[in-house]
Formats: sequence, C-alpha cells, structure tokens
Amino acid sequence: MTLPITTLLAAVLGLWLIMLSMRVVSIRRKQKISIGHGNNDELHRRQRGHANLIEYAPLTIVLFALAEIQNQNIYFLIVLAAMFFIARIVHGCVFSFFKPNLKLRTYSMLATFLCIAALSISNIILVVMSF
Repeated sequence: MTLPITTLLAAVLGLWLIMLSMRVVSIRRKQKISIGHGNNDELHRRQRGHANLIEYAPLTIVLFALAEIQNQNIYFLIVLAAMFFIARIVHGCVFSFFKPNLKLRTYSMLATFLCIAALSISNIILVVMSF
C-alpha cells in the first residue's frame, strides 16, 4: 500500500523544517546564543516558527495517513494537503522571514485548524461508516 499524499506532504514539510531549523541555527551562531533565546526577539520568533511546525505537522501527517488508508476521496485529500502546506509555509515565513504580521499568522492558523478538523471528522465518519 502506498500513501502518496501523506508521503509527499511529509517530505516537503521535512524540507521546510530543515529550512526553519537553519534559520534558528544561523542567528544562534551570529548572536552566539547556545541555549534558549537570550532575550533576542528575532531568535525567539524563529524558534517559535520552527516549534509551531513541529507541534502541528506530526498529528496532521498521521491524520492524512489514516485517511488515505481508509480510501478517503483523493481530491479532498489533495485540497487539504495543499491548504495545510501553504498554511505552514506562510506561518513559518511570518515568524522566520517577515516582520510580524498578525493577519497572515491568524489566517494560517485558521487554515491549519480547518485541515485538522476536516481530517479528524472525515476519519471518524469513515470509521463509523465501515461498521
């Protein structure tokens, strides 16, 4: 059994995680801050952008895998995967590359929550309907 949507999403998010990690490491080196954020707002923001991806991506990837295993509609999953990926890119950029932008941050989190909710509900429905 292959899980192409889950695999592709996990792979591109893995690359994005490396990019965000490199942004954290680069400022750590530049500012000579080994642990924590040293009251450096830019480092703290980059850390949060990195951490936020780590907080939301794993569960979402599992939900995608479960939906694919249950033969959820492929187009539904493609739309959700694209939305989740774009939301995570925007959210990471707001923290790691751009100046603070509450509007983009809010929209990207809303899209993230929508994807998680849609996947959770659809997985529940698929399980219940399988009985």
